[in-house]
Amino acid sequence: MRKAIAAGAIVIAGATSACSQARGEDGGPTVSRNYNVGSFDQIELAGRYDVDVRTGANASVAASGPERAMERLIVEVRGGKLVIKPKNERRWFGFGSRSGKDTVRVVVTVPTLSGAALAGSGDIRIDKVRGERFEGAISGSGDLKLGTVEVGLLKLGIAGSGGLDAGSGRARSAEYEIAGAGDVRAARVATEELKVSIAGSGNVEAHATHAADVDIVGSGNVDITGGAKCAVSKAGSGNVRCS
Repeated sequence: MRKAIAAGAIVIAGATSACSQARGEDGGPTVSRNYNVGSFDQIELAGRYDVDVRTGANASVAASGPERAMERLIVEVRGGKLVIKPKNERRWFGFGSRSGKDTVRVVVTVPTLSGAALAGSGDIRIDKVRGERFEGAISGSGDLKLGTVEVGLLKLGIAGSGGLDAGSGRARSAEYEIAGAGDVRAARVATEELKVSIAGSGNVEAHATHAADVDIVGSGNVDITGGAKCAVSKAGSGNVRCS
């Protein structure tokens, strides 16, 4: 239960075009670039970047932001994963200010997506996920937001204080795991079978109609709607509510 949820990061890319608008910011003018990428069905993000994923079309990646931050941006497909990260791994927490005027924004299109992993304080928004399974993982304080969910298995995990939001939809089974103070908000995703594991002070909101297995060590709270029969194991001050 207490295993850490890893969210990976990796390597490099080729920019194909660039255009800029004059701006007097310290980071330089705003620059936009398109990246040549191959096929992929997963995303790994490291850093403070703001990523929007739109499914249902051919794979493409475009980014815009201050020139200096864009020069550090690496985009590459490796092993079926789209990797987005800064060049200098030793200092990536300093790249890409979260203030509105300095944020590097990345727009990704892909036919379908089976996984997304985020390390750091960035944001990933995915319009919809469909297929046999989807896995979402956060390591750090970032946010991962899913729009519509239609999958067989939904696995969401947090190591840290990040937030995972699933908008609405359905999964035959779901597994939510938190190590730390993060929150999983998936009350509008209907599942039949559910497993929840918390080590720390994180919270889970979920929906299950058949059976739910809940394991808490710490002060985390779990709220499950849908009428499932709940089996609960806990050590600490955490609370479980099944309704």
